[in-house]
Amino acid sequence: MLQNELRGKSNRLVMIPFDLLYLNGQDLRKLPLFERKTHLKKLIEKTAIQFSESFEVDGKEMFAHACEVGREGVVSKVRDNSRYPSGRGRDWVKKTCAQRETLTIAGFALDGNDWDGIYVGRRKGDDLIYAGKVDHGFDKTSAADLRERLTPLIR
Repeated sequence: MLQNELRGKSNRLVMIPFDLLYLNGQDLRKLPLFERKTHLKKLIEKTAIQFSESFEVDGKEMFAHACEVGREGVVSKVRDNSRYPSGRGRDWVKKTCAQRETLTIAGFALDGNDWDGIYVGRRKGDDLIYAGKVDHGFDKTSAADLRERLTPLIR
């Protein structure tokens, strides 16, 4: 799982992984978090990818610091959990800083005939630069409304 970030004025993309769920076809989700992170650290050592260290500090303090130094936010996980649960739950939480930016919808994705999110980009001169996929936060009504409004715009 990766967190994407832009750093400083160089606009250099920095990849910061914070968990490893599969390795060489092996499902690691049943391993404790510290073991998955040990595999991850070994996998990316001597690469340009930055490892996301674990911190045992007050969550509010860590979040405030992350926002203060310009990070996207924090991912908090239950350290002693012996497995990685799929889907949303209470074992991990992603909290983003209140950084806001207006992005352009570049397209949408379907999984079969089901709504699967939107692709967004940021304007840079005349170019549209890929910024990511938004695939959560939609309920059935908002997804149907957005799909209905976007479908006529397909080129």
